Amino acid sequence: MGNEALSAGRLREAIEHFTKEIELHPTQALPYTKRAAAYSKLQRDEDALADLNVATSLDPSHMPSFVDRSRMLTKFCRYSDALEGIEYVLSQKPSHKAALEEKVKLVDLKVRTKIEDIFEGRGRECE
Repeated sequence: MGNEALSAGRLREAIEHFTKEIELHPTQALPYTKRAAAYSKLQRDEDALADLNVATSLDPSHMPSFVDRSRMLTKFCRYSDALEGIEYVLSQKPSHKAALEEKVKLVDLKVRTKIEDIFEGRGRECE
């Protein structure tokens, strides 16, 4: 039901379904990842990141959660944390397509800005 609502763009309904799923199965990562997707589409980025943090801690083998978390961290200008997550995925699955693509984007961002310490949490704000 939550997946159907998410696919149909009924995001608040999807969040309700995934929240109920989390209440029933609080140690499963997938409902957190799916609820994060709905939050993200509603531009509730803080909520999305919180759910992705839980998902990655619950299931370190679920690579999509790490990739999604890295994308969200990039929105918050947390580039070094984002890159760390991508490097973790690639250490587990070196040919993970989404992680490879994200790494290229992060490296390109570093080159384009020509600000070395942006990856250290210093430098200008995100654009």
